[in-house]
Amino acid sequence: MPVDKPTVEFGARTETGPVRKVNEDSVGRLVPSTPEDAETFGYLFVVCDGMGGHGGGNVASSTAVNTFLGSYRETASSETVRSALERAVQRANDAVAAGRETKPELAKMGSTLTAVAIVDGAAQVAHIGDSVCYLIRRGEIRKLTNDHSVVGEMVRAGMITEEQALHHPDRSRIKKYLGKPQTVEPDVFGVDLETGDVLVMASDGLTAAGMTSRDVLRLVNNSAPQEACDRLIDTALAAGAPDNTSVQIVRYVGSPRSATAGDHGLGLMNLRASPSVLAVGVFLVLLALAGGYLWGVQSGKGAKPKTPTPPVHKAALDMTRLQYLLGDDKTLTFYGTAGNPPALSGKKGSADFIVLADGSSGVEIWRVTVNTETGKIEDETKLPQTASGGKEQDKKKAGAQSTTHTRRPGQ
Repeated sequence: MPVDKPTVEFGARTETGPVRKVNEDSVGRLVPSTPEDAETFGYLFVVCDGMGGHGGGNVASSTAVNTFLGSYRETASSETVRSALERAVQRANDAVAAGRETKPELAKMGSTLTAVAIVDGAAQVAHIGDSVCYLIRRGEIRKLTNDHSVVGEMVRAGMITEEQALHHPDRSRIKKYLGKPQTVEPDVFGVDLETGDVLVMASDGLTAAGMTSRDVLRLVNNSAPQEACDRLIDTALAAGAPDNTSVQIVRYVGSPRSATAGDHGLGLMNLRASPSVLAVGVFLVLLALAGGYLWGVQSGKGAKPKTPTPPVHKAALDMTRLQYLLGDDKTLTFYGTAGNPPALSGKKGSADFIVLADGSSGVEIWRVTVNTETGKIEDETKLPQTASGGKEQDKKKAGAQSTTHTRRPGQ
């Protein structure tokens, strides 16, 4: 039976990278296939980054994903989404903590957890550790989660910048994580969604590769979820990928769609669980397997889940190319259009837009010609500026109407 509730498109990918020998990240999802499931459980996506070495991180993250998804499936029908998420995080913590007692080599294992549940047009985020969740809306990016780390606290206090945090010697010191034998206090909060919103969940492999929120926006904006996942991971690999890197990307469609082919029932899916790891955590998800729900596993480096075919949209301005042409460090302001970025007709033809590129090197005014059918940049011409008067004078020269497309680090 088709799902007739507002739905999502999604993609995911996880990579070990060229430096680490073992992938200690795990990624999982819970996908409905009936209207009843969509109303009760919605969609659930989770990224966990394990730690502990000697196989401990591998076991910790997979155990956390398995337990978290199984617990949510078990309790979501009788609790609020928030309560079900809080309970699932606690159970995941308890499972990882219990696993530390089973073998000496697992005694120091732990895991981060960042998850998003989407039900009835709203997202509920559950978070502990230094994995991350971003929201991209109308061409702007915002970091929704706070890193539970020493460096994260320094950034929030204004002591260092996001860029400085990437190379800080204490970058890997996290203060809250799964695996402690105690009650955990995850951050759990809601976000009302708009059609077209994109949620990006990632392990800290992106920041380990030197990627900021501006980089995430540039690589994800206007791309299908799986394509965006691939672009992020490939960029991290090209930068050397000193850590494992995992990404889940979810676009809120807001229109009816059946569940993805291959997702049978309320499918619990762990992208990177190996047989040995599943053996450690299998008893934790037996309850989730009861009632006719399928546990699907994809193994191996870079496994990619099947992604729904994205719907056909009108042409969108190629912001990635435009930002590259005018400068990645620039804030772009569009004049003479009500779009943000400018809306295109999707029909054959071209249109000119005036763009103000504002960066550390000064202000530049450009005339950009765009193919209105494909969104591709056909031509860009730098216009002469006034000899004096500064930014305000430049803005007056460019035009009266403006909407701003700002590429800044998440607040």
